[in-house]
Amino acid sequence: MSTSVIPLNRHRPLADIVERARDADRLAFLDSSMPGTQGRYSILGLFPYLIIEQKHGACLVNGKPVKSSFFDVVKEHLQADAGTKDPPLPLTGGALGYLGYDFGRELCGVPTVHERNSEVPEANMVFYDLLIIEDLRKQALFCCCKGKTMTADEAAAWADDLIARCPCVSRPARKNSLAPFASAFTRESYEDTLARLVEYLHAGDAYVVNMTQQLSLETSEDPYSIYRYLRTYNPAPFSAYLRAPGLDICCSSMERFMEIRSGHAVTRPIKGTRPRGRTPAEDLAYREELACSEKDLSELTMIVDLERNDLSITCEPGSIKTAGRFSVEAYPTVFHLVATVEGALREDRCAVDAVQAAFPGGHHGRPEDPRDADHRRARTIEQGLVHGQHRILLGYRRLRPEHRDPNHRTRREKDIARRRRRHHRGIRFRFRIRRNAAKGPGAARGGVKLNPRPESAAR
Repeated sequence: MSTSVIPLNRHRPLADIVERARDADRLAFLDSSMPGTQGRYSILGLFPYLIIEQKHGACLVNGKPVKSSFFDVVKEHLQADAGTKDPPLPLTGGALGYLGYDFGRELCGVPTVHERNSEVPEANMVFYDLLIIEDLRKQALFCCCKGKTMTADEAAAWADDLIARCPCVSRPARKNSLAPFASAFTRESYEDTLARLVEYLHAGDAYVVNMTQQLSLETSEDPYSIYRYLRTYNPAPFSAYLRAPGLDICCSSMERFMEIRSGHAVTRPIKGTRPRGRTPAEDLAYREELACSEKDLSELTMIVDLERNDLSITCEPGSIKTAGRFSVEAYPTVFHLVATVEGALREDRCAVDAVQAAFPGGHHGRPEDPRDADHRRARTIEQGLVHGQHRILLGYRRLRPEHRDPNHRTRREKDIARRRRRHHRGIRFRFRIRRNAAKGPGAARGGVKLNPRPESAAR
């Protein structure tokens, strides 16, 4: 069944419209709360007719388990629900939802010692019958209806009535302090865990570790009011409010995991953050500090290499490239160092294949056998950490196949481990240039001239 796209006669901000619909059992609000080049449209999904979940290691379709994998089921239903080709709009059919990091951990075969403390599905994709889309540039609203729960005319009339009765929402007042929160870490457990992770880094068992924690708080505020405050004082191009039974997600993100249009895949990794300054001079100083930070440039170079590898799984050979130089982007509260990696999907691959191959970003592939050395070492690392109810995500591992005593490594092994820690390619590149420059201008190596490039090219 094709999707009907109907322009609506009146306009109200979609964030205000959600005020009338926020009590629905399920809704998805993808919000470009910071309009710009990265955020032009906002999307509200209502009246679900198909719910695909990953829960306790099983895939559920409308609450019933199926034998197929989560991504296979999503791909199957997306192919049957292509929507209507409408170039001005980003979406007229398909699913809205989330992929949790626990789901990514399971995909990578990484074990955990944490007890499950929530019945929230690890992944969730919902097909909605009604989509209301806001074009922020043109100040226009569109109604997209699949006809699963109502006709297109009924959907348009319902949307017009919703907009007409939409309340005038005032800007939330700025608070001097927010609700107090508690960490699952104690100071002692945090220091112990951090020391253990540093040991793994020095040993070469991991070279980047994303150590996370859970923060909890008690509040009488309803979830959407919290989200309104978040989008007001920390707007971002990829904000979202998702509501499901037993779960409300409030998200304010600057980072685009992946965008795929007409077979063209784009990911925009972010590494490096600085606060905004209180004065123009301080603001400029923070920006320049981030732009020249060797540590942050090294991290971004690393994740760019990893995500180039992720895209290579589903993209045409030779099509993957980094668009332009790394850039510092300004947001209301922070500066971020951002890169853009893009490639052309192979004809035999689709968007679901690309997301599956790249999630979680920079994961270095998945162990084929739970008995292999990488899998065993991952389990050893996590079980050796001191932690409570917080989560440790050991990301971007490159684990040794053999676990020798680091005090008895050969000279070559020590050199390899040292170079691994110095993962910034630009550093090694400049070293080679200086060494060859001693031989004279245009010195050749292996029959190829190594001429110095600009600093940005080395990075």
